[in-house]
Amino acid sequence: MSKVIMFSGQGRPVIGMGKTIADTTQKTKDIWDCATDLSGIDIRKIAFKGPMPKLIETTNQQVIVTAINLSMFSMLEELKDDTIYLGHSVGEFSALYASGALSLEDTIKAVVYRSQIMHKISCECKAGMYVVKDLSKNELANILSCSEFSEKLDICCDNVNHQVIGGEIKDLKPFCNELRCQGYEVAKLDVSGAWHTKIMSRGCDELYDALKEVTINKPKYSLVMNVSGKEENNPEQIKTLISKHLISTVEWKSSLETCREKGGREFLELGNKKTFNSTCESCFSPFSDWNYKHFNDLKWEV
Repeated sequence: MSKVIMFSGQGRPVIGMGKTIADTTQKTKDIWDCATDLSGIDIRKIAFKGPMPKLIETTNQQVIVTAINLSMFSMLEELKDDTIYLGHSVGEFSALYASGALSLEDTIKAVVYRSQIMHKISCECKAGMYVVKDLSKNELANILSCSEFSEKLDICCDNVNHQVIGGEIKDLKPFCNELRCQGYEVAKLDVSGAWHTKIMSRGCDELYDALKEVTINKPKYSLVMNVSGKEENNPEQIKTLISKHLISTVEWKSSLETCREKGGREFLELGNKKTFNSTCESCFSPFSDWNYKHFNDLKWEV
């Protein structure tokens, strides 16, 4: 039986996030200091005090999410070699760090490069992302294909039972209104652009080039990646997938299924909020040999 460590991404920021963990230990203090120094952003001030528009901005939110994820990881007991790592969207960089593919400094650098590229593109058009609840990816794809927005919007994340759709607001809002009229629950995500959509296309090459400034190693531990939904261990392939990540669907359902195939039964989420409990339940409820916990469910001493 393997433990699966899952790192959450952005989209659910709250003022005060990370405050209880940022300087809990010397390790967490070092992580937040490193993220502050390499990003040039006072992430403690923005995370703890806002304002919300600054916290939502992806150049800030991605770095803050990463600092929280890595701080939680640093406080875990030593993990076994058969631990499996994965992260959702920007959370994937935390998984890269945990698996040994990236150093702390290169993890922060990569997140900063990614967030700056995404922010630059997002400033060129008004775009966003919405969660669509209680639909499979195929069901949402069928509804989208029959609409006038089929070539304009993209399914950003296959979150098992809750999908995420993104695109320009002028297309996204009327499509989401159609979904509401059909009885589906739709909610806006607190992000500043449409990630994992065709809008981000020109950012792929930019990110690939920027990643020349970081060293990607062969992971020491099992790493499952969003774009393929499979285990990856080739550094050049990892670099390619990170770059394609900007326009590709987060294949979270496939990723979780890969973890189970590899023996994953204990699922632990690291991140500001519980976001993966329902996705795990939707994937694994037919089985009785798995369990889910969030970092905040654990007890630790400092």
